[in-house]
Amino acid sequence: MGISFHTFQSMGYTIDVYRGKVKSEKNPFRFILYVLFFPQLVAGPIERGGNLLPELRKRVSWSSIEIGVGLRLALWGLLKKVVLADRLTLIVDPVYNHPLNYSSWQLIIATYAFALQIYFDFSGYTDIAIGIARMLGIKLNLNFNSPYKADSLQNFWQRWHISLSTWFRDYVYFPLGGSRKGVAREFVNLFITFLLSGFWHGASLTFIIWGAWHGAGLIIEKKIKNSFAVCVPSLIKNILVFHFVLLGWVWFRAQSIHDAFSIFKNIFSLKFSSRGFIGIDFTEILFAFFVSSIILFIEFRNLKPENIYTAKARWSYCILLVACIYLFGIFHNKQFLYFQF
Repeated sequence: MGISFHTFQSMGYTIDVYRGKVKSEKNPFRFILYVLFFPQLVAGPIERGGNLLPELRKRVSWSSIEIGVGLRLALWGLLKKVVLADRLTLIVDPVYNHPLNYSSWQLIIATYAFALQIYFDFSGYTDIAIGIARMLGIKLNLNFNSPYKADSLQNFWQRWHISLSTWFRDYVYFPLGGSRKGVAREFVNLFITFLLSGFWHGASLTFIIWGAWHGAGLIIEKKIKNSFAVCVPSLIKNILVFHFVLLGWVWFRAQSIHDAFSIFKNIFSLKFSSRGFIGIDFTEILFAFFVSSIILFIEFRNLKPENIYTAKARWSYCILLVACIYLFGIFHNKQFLYFQF
């Protein structure tokens, strides 16, 4: 659990020291703390030596303001995990575990639900990690920045799992030559980078195809970028990018190539039935999508916990989050999705 994140963080430090971008850490205890800093160890964000080591070197002075900001951010992440991600899991898992048993509309709903589940699950964990670190006086890097409001695939990857995408950019894409050796070489480098990103998630062909899907999408986007930017309104671009990502999530979540093809076939056959979901009431589905919309809107509007200025509002915010977690949380010991990577 967390080995790949731990490995990438260590590799990034070693490469940066070799390149002369950061000085090697002489204090062995501080280096061990950098490698094994517990809040972000198992699922990121993947911190660079140039950011985390200076944070660990500075004299920590705990302040009530910083502790409060960290607490609110951690509670926000916990709400996304137990109220939304774990509730959406109840929709996604039965359908994707047995896709042949479900109709088009159920597969469509489950696919939208997974797009929300993976975002709330993963960004929820990183919010908790960043919040806990903040309470300890350590500032970690932003890892998600409202990725589903991206208006291009490139912009999506500038917003989604930022620490991983920049890691692959700096340590794979740029060393391969980036865009410096002509258009054809740039496209090859992009495709290789995303194939490796897919392989990092797992040796299954579904992950590799997911990586290839995004690599091919970025290549096509770069080919048609100018006309696409001029001719298509921003809202339409948002919708198109989201649904391109959504189709990619089918490959990411499907348990096998056969299941993925079955899901696509059933979705596009548009065969509907009156059969409901097993194990979850339809009102729960409506509740999950309704609250998800509210949370996404809040994040799209950049209404962050640290932007709450008055003491009364801060306390009210914390009490509201705790109440929502207690009243609406799903507590069934479902681990974070990215713990498997």
